[in-house]
Amino acid sequence: MADTLRLMDERPTDSLTLTLESRADLAERRAEIRDWMRRRAQARAADDVLLACGEAVDNALEHGTPPVTVEMSWEGDDLLAIVVRDAGTWRVSAELPPRGLGLPIMMAP
Repeated sequence: MADTLRLMDERPTDSLTLTLESRADLAERRAEIRDWMRRRAQARAADDVLLACGEAVDNALEHGTPPVTVEMSWEGDDLLAIVVRDAGTWRVSAELPPRGLGLPIMMAP
């Protein structure tokens, strides 16, 4: 899944790539994303990106196959591209009833 988010700060020229093997890595990686974003965007935008990215990573860990890779890079003057990939193919989780708000959160304007 790849989404592009519009932010309000100056255009940085760098990128960030992280790899997660399990949910145990999630807190540390979220902290890295938060720190990276807060140096490059206003706090509100950084928090929105952290929430959406965390949801995408959590979904990839739950429904995909580790490792999960997060790639964040600036494109154009004010676009942040976020790509979250896992190493497998789609699989249904053990919990069958629809639940969660992960996808709606990630798609919120």
